[in-house]
Amino acid sequence: MRKLVWGSLLAIAAFVAGLLFLIRGCLSQYDERSAIGPVLFFSGKERQILFSIIQSEEATSYSQKGGFTQKTVSTTYFIQNNDVTTAEKISVKQVKRHKDIRSFPVETIAAWGQLAWVYMGELMAFDPFTLEKKADTEILEKLNPASRGLWPQERRYYEFDTRRQQLLVTLADGSRWQLDPASLLLKSATEIKPADDQELQISYWRGLVQAQQHQQDSLYTLLRQQKLAAPQFYALRQRVQQQRDSLYLLIRNGEKIQRDQQQLYRRQEQLSESYYPSYSQMHTSVDTTGGQLYAVLSADEMKEANVRIQWQQANGDAVRRLLYTAPYFMNKYDEAEFEKTAVVQLEKAAYLLDGGFLLDKATAQPIHLRNPDSWLFIGKSRVGREGTVVLKRIDKSGNIRWQFDTGLTEWAYWLCTGDRLLVLGADNPELGHQQTHLLWTISLGDGRAGGYDYFSDAPRIPKR
Repeated sequence: MRKLVWGSLLAIAAFVAGLLFLIRGCLSQYDERSAIGPVLFFSGKERQILFSIIQSEEATSYSQKGGFTQKTVSTTYFIQNNDVTTAEKISVKQVKRHKDIRSFPVETIAAWGQLAWVYMGELMAFDPFTLEKKADTEILEKLNPASRGLWPQERRYYEFDTRRQQLLVTLADGSRWQLDPASLLLKSATEIKPADDQELQISYWRGLVQAQQHQQDSLYTLLRQQKLAAPQFYALRQRVQQQRDSLYLLIRNGEKIQRDQQQLYRRQEQLSESYYPSYSQMHTSVDTTGGQLYAVLSADEMKEANVRIQWQQANGDAVRRLLYTAPYFMNKYDEAEFEKTAVVQLEKAAYLLDGGFLLDKATAQPIHLRNPDSWLFIGKSRVGREGTVVLKRIDKSGNIRWQFDTGLTEWAYWLCTGDRLLVLGADNPELGHQQTHLLWTISLGDGRAGGYDYFSDAPRIPKR
């Protein structure tokens, strides 16, 4: 009798387990897996890798009624690394469940000090190659006892300064600190923003102008006191004024350089911090190198172009653009100009539909390649929302070295490593807006690409 009871219980348990397994199998088709950008790039002694945070949503219930779909999920966050050359997954590690995180967003912060820094309800750092945890609130408090209980659980109090490569922390008491990437120790952060070299140089020139003004005032005093003859006074005054005019020219040019640099910094910040930027933010229409202007414009855009070379991002999804070149020179205001009569169209270059020079996401400048000298260009495969972003390498003679259709209507993120271009985006309609699941790693030498799909956790073969 006892054997019969135990046998019945085992049979029921097996039936329940099988039923649960069957239900889980049915629900698994509604699971979602995506990468939370941006990814972080690391170069090691043996290989180059990409570090990413993975959001895995496991469906626990699913129903459809009246044209509406209702789904509940259990969300878990993982960290993962992929090989840069092949895009293949190397390893993955679970970090936290959604219910264990008190504040959001979950995101990467920076590749800094050979560690991958992330925010996942708290500041954390991982070895990108082994995925070993190197820092979290508990570890940081042990290393910095005076900060115990003061580490905020809000993302806005952790600021990474890309230009100065500093991680700044505002503790709960309002004090500002700088985190050392090697020792993980806190050191006081200065509140005074250091002046850049250009600003110091302009201040020095302005000081010289004031000194020149004092000299001229002294000359007038000597003239009134009849200690200086009029001819000598006029000769000295002319010399002082010439020196002052030269200083004013230096100041104007220095201020222009400073304004241009500040505009570049703003573009860098906007581009580096944006995820899924607009297509127009990804490219520019002009570049200069080796005394030559290169421009990607239509014939009409070239006719209307200002002869003064300036930052330009042409728009228009139905505009077919070509590559033009012309020598440029500096005008009397020390501004770069070109003559339209000297413009030459590079006939070997095919048209680019809504195209331009692809910008480096870190520098906001066109990506220059060597051997041979060339650029990366982007254009669209067709007009309209269905047009995918096509990547081309074109040299200075207009030769197309290779091209690759990414199959993506927009890019979430891209990164130039020196010999490869890494592109992230999404072409899976099951994912929500601004979710990312597709990684392309493209050789800058021959345009060959490897792919990985975070959603299916499998390689992606590029279409040719």
